[in-house]
Amino acid sequence: MKKILIIIAAMPLLFGCGRDPLADFFASDSVAELGDVIYFTNNSLDADAYEWDFGDGYSSTLYDAEHAYEDYGTFEVMLTAYSGRKKFDNAFTTITIYPPSELEVTVIEYYDEYTVKDASVILYSTLSDWNNQNNPLVEGFTNNYGRVTFTGL
Repeated sequence: MKKILIIIAAMPLLFGCGRDPLADFFASDSVAELGDVIYFTNNSLDADAYEWDFGDGYSSTLYDAEHAYEDYGTFEVMLTAYSGRKKFDNAFTTITIYPPSELEVTVIEYYDEYTVKDASVILYSTLSDWNNQNNPLVEGFTNNYGRVTFTGL
């Protein structure tokens, strides 16, 4: 009788009758620029293996993942969490990748119309901030050709 009880008690362990996995994750950004690294944090439960599909032909089997997209567009990211051989669950999110933003400013002297070297260029997010010179976003200085380039805006 003891042998039968021990075998019955061990059956869930032998045949994998554990709980079903629950896939869950979050991304550090849902909108990013081309080349930015996005970090994916795994919050899955009751799983022992993971597979990330980043929607652009790349994948990973790490617990947590990171990915930098090589093209812009909208991508569906899928995490599959596995428990044993036959049980799995999927979680999804959408990531939108834009081309890198860039703004080039050339400073030209008003009267003689020559370019100005080492001129300060300050960007503000609103006209009110510019009028009051409050909350500057970024400052740059022109090069020898009177140009300054801002990226990642």
